[in-house]
Amino acid sequence: ADMMAANMAPGVKRQQWCFESLEDFEPDTWAEIKSEANVQARRGVKKVDAKFFGFDNDPKVLKVAQENARRAGVEELIEFAQGDAATITRPSGFENGVIVSNPPYGERLGTEPGLIALYTAFGGQLKAEFGGCKASIFSSSDE
Repeated sequence: ADMMAANMAPGVKRQQWCFESLEDFEPDTWAEIKSEANVQARRGVKKVDAKFFGFDNDPKVLKVAQENARRAGVEELIEFAQGDAATITRPSGFENGVIVSNPPYGERLGTEPGLIALYTAFGGQLKAEFGGCKASIFSSSDE
């Protein structure tokens, strides 16, 4: 989402593409396209006025997320913090927006009662702290 907000081309930070091995590949043209995309990415990051936050209970997961953001060139757009879905509070400066969450589910959580308890607590916290926001929750459940 942050790359889209910055108008960054998909894969702009990718180092190598399979099509570069094609017989009719034009390296000079591709170098020009990549250069333009990198300039646009740098400009786009500076223009973003949205705020992005990343929370997880696991510090190892946060480190991976920060490294992914760094490699994508958007680390400066995201504020990372350790936090529990059941107790998360509205970050300072966050007004109305969209919350996207991929909480533990199924095999990652282990038990259905634990899942129900977590989702109940998370839903209550969303209502209490994030009124006026929209939420999208990823889950393996069809319901």
